[in-house]
Amino acid sequence: MKANHDAVRETLRAGIDFLKKGERIVVAAHQRPDGDAIGSACAFAEILRGAGKKAVALLSAERTDKFRPLLEGMLIAETLEEAARHLNGAPDMLAVLDCATPERIELGKMRTIGDFPGCGIFNLDHHKGNRVPGHCNCVYPDAAATSEAVFHLAMEAQWPVNAQAATMLYLGLSTDTGSFRFGNTTPEALRVAAELLQRGADQPRVVDLAFFSKTLHQQQFEAEMIQRHTFEFFDGKFRIAVLPEELFRKYHFDMRDGESLIDLVREVEHVQIAALIYDKNNAVKVSLRSRNAALPLWEMATRHGGGGHAMACGITFEGKTLEETAKLLTQEVGNMFK
Repeated sequence: MKANHDAVRETLRAGIDFLKKGERIVVAAHQRPDGDAIGSACAFAEILRGAGKKAVALLSAERTDKFRPLLEGMLIAETLEEAARHLNGAPDMLAVLDCATPERIELGKMRTIGDFPGCGIFNLDHHKGNRVPGHCNCVYPDAAATSEAVFHLAMEAQWPVNAQAATMLYLGLSTDTGSFRFGNTTPEALRVAAELLQRGADQPRVVDLAFFSKTLHQQQFEAEMIQRHTFEFFDGKFRIAVLPEELFRKYHFDMRDGESLIDLVREVEHVQIAALIYDKNNAVKVSLRSRNAALPLWEMATRHGGGGHAMACGITFEGKTLEETAKLLTQEVGNMFK
């Protein structure tokens, strides 16, 4: 995403004008938030407060454990009731970040976007095919991360980005690009990363927490996943990990710590497409990754109700077993190789 592109700047300006109408803003992200969801939401709330707004990020504490050291001093609420207390009143605006569908917005138990009838809905994202029904929608599929889009919006509005906000944006940008190793690492993403470092982003701490901190149980889980639960098809071009519930119980493993598992599946030599599947809440969750730009995944994922990006997608299958899902994915990928 290039901030000086006329169309992008026009959309950013519309977003800024919309945000100026809000005084008490709740910033939400997607369920099971990753580094970009946590980073962009926390940074955006901090930036809005620096611009004179009352703003709070809405995030579950149990979902942010991995990055808790980065969140010290940040204003975060776990429930809408707690958010209202921080805001000294009910919110008049809901900012939804890094979430492609209304069903995945994390608003607390039994809460949906429909519970905000009097609020303006601001939608900021980088996922292609975003379906959040915002009153103002700023969606930039060319951005490497929503955190990149937040930075550009702040720069266009001339809102301050302090060191803490810069650290959280760096978290989002670095995790969504795999520490600037993935194909979505654009020149613009690197320029934004440099700007964030100049503003005081704590790069060593982000990298250590995001990429070099694992429990022994996590390493043991990964070892068994690779040795016993990963399978190859089509001369090794497709590799899939099928994770049964007993594996999670054996190592007391939670998928909150599983963001990098798919990378272990795809990094094997000759793999073109990688998949990871597991049971969650009576459904089968699927993570998909492609290493070949000629084999994009988004069309296949959306055909089954999923979404994401060309090279990284997710799907949820209701009413299927792990075995049925693995068979379906193998057939789909086989068709792509023809």
